[in-house]
Amino acid sequence: NTTRGSVLTFHEGQLFCCTHAGRIVSIESETGKIQWEYRYVPNEKRAERNRDLLPCLVSGTTLYAAPLDADRLIALDTY
Repeated sequence: NTTRGSVLTFHEGQLFCCTHAGRIVSIESETGKIQWEYRYVPNEKRAERNRDLLPCLVSGTTLYAAPLDADRLIALDTY
């Protein structure tokens, strides 16, 4: 069993984290409080994948995430 970390993305006072465990979270950088959380259904076959960690990307107000445990790209409004 392999444990991997997450790469944080900083944008306009927010830290974004794709946990690769069914959650994407937004954290207030000054207080450390979770601003919002998005839950998705993880793919059970994630252990068979061999992909590098990808940080979340932000363009305008849209956050893009490609979780290791999902079969899709996820786009979320950051505000």
